[in-house]
Amino acid sequence: METARADVAHRDSPPLRSTAFRLYLAAVFLMSLQLEVDAFKSVADTRFPPGDFLLLFSILLMPVAVRARRSPIALLPIAMVGVMAYGVLLAIVYAGSVSDSAIQVKLFGTITLAIWCLVTIYYVQQGQAWRILRTWTNGMIIWGAVSFVDWKFVDYVPGLEAKTPSRFGGMQFDPNNAGAAYAVVVLVLWRYGHRLYPSLLTRLVALALGCTFLGYTFSRGGLIGAVLSAVVVLVVSRDGVSRRARAVAAAFFVTGIAVLSGYAGEALDNYTVRPDTVSSRDAEAERGIQELTDSWGLGIGLGTHLENNPQIIHNTAIWLTVEMSVIGLGFFIALVAVPIVVTMRGRGRDPDLAMALLAGHLAMIAASIGIEAIMQRQWWLLVGLCASPSLLAPDDATELPQTATGERRILA
Repeated sequence: METARADVAHRDSPPLRSTAFRLYLAAVFLMSLQLEVDAFKSVADTRFPPGDFLLLFSILLMPVAVRARRSPIALLPIAMVGVMAYGVLLAIVYAGSVSDSAIQVKLFGTITLAIWCLVTIYYVQQGQAWRILRTWTNGMIIWGAVSFVDWKFVDYVPGLEAKTPSRFGGMQFDPNNAGAAYAVVVLVLWRYGHRLYPSLLTRLVALALGCTFLGYTFSRGGLIGAVLSAVVVLVVSRDGVSRRARAVAAAFFVTGIAVLSGYAGEALDNYTVRPDTVSSRDAEAERGIQELTDSWGLGIGLGTHLENNPQIIHNTAIWLTVEMSVIGLGFFIALVAVPIVVTMRGRGRDPDLAMALLAGHLAMIAASIGIEAIMQRQWWLLVGLCASPSLLAPDDATELPQTATGERRILA
């Protein structure tokens, strides 16, 4: 009973009225948008992310002095930037130079992701976790619907061309990244949807759309990650028998709809005609391991593999190990372990949020086997949400005093 009252109190924390927080929520709503803007891509070598720029504006309007709490979660984004900076130095030593792509996409990209996570942590510690999660889910569903109609029915969004015409990628263009993102959406709606959307009809519509978008990405990693994560959460959660039975019944119901509608057959056909990317990615990983061996296990430096090979290593753990050696691997292990520890400990305090975040986190770990998962914004949003006071024990979070000098301070 005490836990239930604490959950309601946390969920009903009054919304922040500041312009900075409103801009941050707008940035979260636009997080999934990656637009093809030639002028921007020629400079930054990547797609234009409008949410990132709104995030910057929100930071500029934040109070000069803020309150924050120390948290082990906050060390992860900071460590990521440190690992990438180390990779740049290693590339200069090992290869004699560092590529522009490594600087622009990897180093600056991870700095942006770290900022996303740190700012999320700050607002989460103000009791805004469920508003942030609801805004992100709304954005994923709404922009997914816009792009799905454009992709499958009416081509009406200028400049929105699917990277792979036979697979849905949403506004993210890459169907593998989209598959991981929509796997997280489906899992969050399953475990936390009743708190995000009080209306049962709204919740079912959002879940149906999320499942549809996930299915049409035809992403092996996304689908496998969603299923395996759901199974793990069912095992480790403290749900009663009736809730677990309902979850299993719902899974069978969705599977039956997929079979009766013909989607299951369409999916099998799409998987059979897909190119054999698994073999080519395995071969790329093997080349990377050979490069690591040639460097005597010291690592070859950030972006060096892509400079010498036709594509990136589509495995996050192997990529980090090849380019940043044991430092990169150690960071990946910490990224995997810390949120799991936090969410497992938080089961008794806020079971709904804990299991939703754990499910999403596990899905991203599964996706990391086939993509550079740490470069995906939704993973760092999930990591930031793990700093929620409703999950952390008092010993895990220590409040920092307000700065007296006027220095901007988000986290320490």
